[in-house]
Amino acid sequence: MENKWQAFESATQLAIARDVALRRYSSLGIGGFAAGALTAESEQALEKIWRTAESLGIVVKMLGGGTNVVFTDDGFDGLLVRLGENFKKIEARTQTSGSGLRAGAAVHLTALITRSMELGLSGLEKLAGIPGTLGGAIYQNSGARDYEIGCAVASVTFLDAAQKKIRTIRGPELQFGYRTSCFKNLRAVILSAELDLKPDSREAIMAEVNARMKHRGVTQPTGRSIGCIFKNAEGASAGQWIDQAGLKGRRVGGLVVSDLHGNFFLNDGRATFKDFEELVALVRSEVQKKFGVILELEVEIVRANPTSANVEGGAPHGSTRGADTPRERVEDRSPRRWKISGEGNFI
Repeated sequence: MENKWQAFESATQLAIARDVALRRYSSLGIGGFAAGALTAESEQALEKIWRTAESLGIVVKMLGGGTNVVFTDDGFDGLLVRLGENFKKIEARTQTSGSGLRAGAAVHLTALITRSMELGLSGLEKLAGIPGTLGGAIYQNSGARDYEIGCAVASVTFLDAAQKKIRTIRGPELQFGYRTSCFKNLRAVILSAELDLKPDSREAIMAEVNARMKHRGVTQPTGRSIGCIFKNAEGASAGQWIDQAGLKGRRVGGLVVSDLHGNFFLNDGRATFKDFEELVALVRSEVQKKFGVILELEVEIVRANPTSANVEGGAPHGSTRGADTPRERVEDRSPRRWKISGEGNFI
């Protein structure tokens, strides 16, 4: 595998950060090490990364804010890629059909909501308090109890790995549904999106944001978590089923079901992926045994040797990592964000 990494760097002129501690890139704070990682600062760099990795049989994993992904203790044997600063731009757009924003996939939802409020554009405030990036939100169709990001998305531009070109799709083609979109079935990386919004007063938008944040403050726990673990099930929310099963406060190792919201698992700083697997299995088993309800995971698990896998903002490609010579893994203590320029300079 070492030869593959060297060949990748030689072909792309991009420096890879090696043996990166994954727990720093998931809001749950668990996971082993990624074999390689870098940040793409341009569409050209991203295309080069994708094409070269595919030719070398290296699995690529796109990562957004890390707020909906769980890494195993065995780490990830492929290449972890994040979108850089050039994918964090927000621009106002006006057309005959209305107003809105054009934003890069790496923009955090909080920044997007703030900018829309500054411009007096309504349509995103109901998402206040939801973590993660725009790309991840679109991929997952993230939302609250009565609203989803898909309600505001007019079009999405993405890198289509299968067709090896950049495409834009809109409307029904996006196939938004409960916590899903067409991108869960595509080998693609979301690059940007256009959002249809409506003019409104800043005061009205701010009032809705404040109301949403206040509600989250009293219904959702603070601490190290990854948000909702399970999708809502028929008849009640996942949190309600877990509460009715008497599972709040149940603990496995360093992971505990929140006393405030049953669909949140909190890491006390000692949790491992084994704890996560066991607590998920326990909760599923108890809810099914008592109510006949099968809970489905909302979060995504990234395995060490996937043949294919999906993460916020895109789907990977390539083959699994082959057997390689064991090497000592040292936790990466460099700044949280890797940065690779479009020209391949490590900054």
